[in-house]
Amino acid sequence: MDTMNAMDAAQLGPSEPAEPVITLRSDDLFSKFGFNDGARPDGWEEYVASRGFDPDEVRFPLLALVRRYLVPALDQEVTVMDTGSFHNPARAATVDGVDFSDRRHEEYSGVKLTPETVTVPLSAVLELAREEQGLTEPPGPPRSPRCPWAPLSD
Repeated sequence: MDTMNAMDAAQLGPSEPAEPVITLRSDDLFSKFGFNDGARPDGWEEYVASRGFDPDEVRFPLLALVRRYLVPALDQEVTVMDTGSFHNPARAATVDGVDFSDRRHEEYSGVKLTPETVTVPLSAVLELAREEQGLTEPPGPPRSPRCPWAPLSD
């Protein structure tokens, strides 16, 4: 790993703010209340609005997100089912060929998925939502996260 001394870091100037991310927990595949109980994560609406989209029209793509980013990163062979629940709809159907589709949360004890978490930039999540919903470019200028109906000012 490269390191910098204080003199090198000072020459770089102020750093850009880090891109916001979402962290998916692999054990949420076993819980009715996993993945924020199936709800959009905190900050999603503000992020979408800041990119010029109406947050009420851009659905959070939880199932697609789990299937595209979490499942391929797992060390185990996992298939995901859509439970159709208002709670967490993304649950493990099989793990390494063992059927878990009819099990309750407590019956998953002893099953450990690795890695424990996968981090995805919100820009990739928004792109996935746009792809799923057939959305093109935002209809107007980026919106203020504090006031979604007002354009960002320079």
